[in-house]
Amino acid sequence: MIESVFALTDLALRTFGAQKAVTAVPTTVARLVERLPGCRVIWGDDGSPYLLRIYLVRIFRRRLPGVFLHYFFRGDRERAVHSHPWQTSASIILSGGYVEERRMPDGGTRSEAFFPGDLNIIAGDTFHRVDLMKDGCWTLFIAGKRTKSWGFSERPGHFEPWQDRDKRIAEERE
Repeated sequence: MIESVFALTDLALRTFGAQKAVTAVPTTVARLVERLPGCRVIWGDDGSPYLLRIYLVRIFRRRLPGVFLHYFFRGDRERAVHSHPWQTSASIILSGGYVEERRMPDGGTRSEAFFPGDLNIIAGDTFHRVDLMKDGCWTLFIAGKRTKSWGFSERPGHFEPWQDRDKRIAEERE
């Protein structure tokens, strides 16, 4: 299964070139890949594919951490900073890379670049967003114990659960 995802991504990049593969082909590839068992595509507000999640460890989820292979089709361009539902999680950059913008407790932001081989630890109370350094980024993502819901924050002190935000965005499109 994972070989199929790598092959489809590689084929799109070789056939159409990086720019077309990133702008047009991913929607088609994502619709095909999300039909594979253990794969989920997370779509952006504009209907374009944002993230491919391949579940590597999903069985016995209550006892073991979740382990996912993530492929970022693009960064968080239209998204506010977001949190995660896990007490702690870690992302190991496998290829590509990203710049993470992290909201600090005082309301300011800090940016840090992550390259292949780097480890990014994300606490449950962290709000962040990522921008890709170049087209596509593969990460190995390890999620700890789920402790809460997750959502978005437009500004310090503001929290919008992801379900409410998805509903609001859908209504705004109509």
